[in-house]
Amino acid sequence: MRIIFALILLALSLNAHTQTKETKQRKCSEIINELSYFWKLDSLGTNGLRLYSYDLILKARLDTLRFDTLFSKLGKSNMTLTSQKDVQYLYFYLDPRKLRATDYGSFGAIHYIGFTRKKNEDIISQISSWHLDL
Repeated sequence: MRIIFALILLALSLNAHTQTKETKQRKCSEIINELSYFWKLDSLGTNGLRLYSYDLILKARLDTLRFDTLFSKLGKSNMTLTSQKDVQYLYFYLDPRKLRATDYGSFGAIHYIGFTRKKNEDIISQISSWHLDL
């Protein structure tokens, strides 16, 4: 009887574990569409709206997101980096240069989320987060 009970518990725990693995990630374009209004309100990355929402974009599943859609939803990027192959659009989500010294302490870097596309393509191919040292 104990063996049967143990097998039933094992089967239920495996099933529950499988359900969490099969949860679908939300699409990046859906999240950007929802955050658009608030993202534009924090265009300098100083009032915390971007700070608390950039992680949602990073964890989302990257779908076919066009760079013109990105600009219309998130506004103009704070900085653009161009290489021979790629163009990366940087959106600051924490910029200590624009903050008072007492707001967040003294950070030594500008934190950003970057959207990368190939030079000859219109679709965003990568989303990353990093910082620029001051």
